[in-house]
Amino acid sequence: MGAEILGRKDEEGLTLADWLRRYGQDPSHLTDARIPRGALAAILELHIEQGPQLYETKVQIGVVQGIVGLKRWKCVATGFANHAGTTPMNRRKDALVAAAKDLLAVRDVVRAEPGRQEGVETRCAVINDIAPALSDPSVHSIIREAARSAGLTSVDLPSGAVHDAGEISRLAPMGMIFVPSRDGISHAPQEFSTWEDVANGTEVLYRTILSLDKQMNAH
Repeated sequence: MGAEILGRKDEEGLTLADWLRRYGQDPSHLTDARIPRGALAAILELHIEQGPQLYETKVQIGVVQGIVGLKRWKCVATGFANHAGTTPMNRRKDALVAAAKDLLAVRDVVRAEPGRQEGVETRCAVINDIAPALSDPSVHSIIREAARSAGLTSVDLPSGAVHDAGEISRLAPMGMIFVPSRDGISHAPQEFSTWEDVANGTEVLYRTILSLDKQMNAH
């Protein structure tokens, strides 16, 4: 992603460039903003699991093995509007029917050529392509040991959602800490983690930072 992001608009019609200028920044220098590889010692992120495994197994800490990759497409199904009562079924080009079938067979649709049995053309354009990111083995071990030293149970598990840490892992060793989320619900009003779980995650994060700092000073 490059300078083209400057033209993206929010719900008020303001672009990212507008917001940068509002805060005294110069959008023309966006692509110059780079953190050189090696400038960061490590990236750690504390997050709710966003899944049910920790909550259902009563394990207190999740040590993230890696972060899932993600691809998104924007698909437009173009049919033809006509009078429903007078158009024979074999002459209809119902975009909604085609789109519904696309949703039910999305993996097949991705591989298919434009044009389907409904007489509708579906065109897809990639809007996100995020590569998966593995946790750094050393950071992973330190997080696991931090949980153990705090007297907390832990389990290794993957992240089924993308996170900022995955992007920054291109620049520095990455590790993530999960705490339980009730019923695995996130991004909804029912999302909830207890104060005890939040405190446990913070304690593990704190101990991990101290261990990393001690390890780096030793070198």
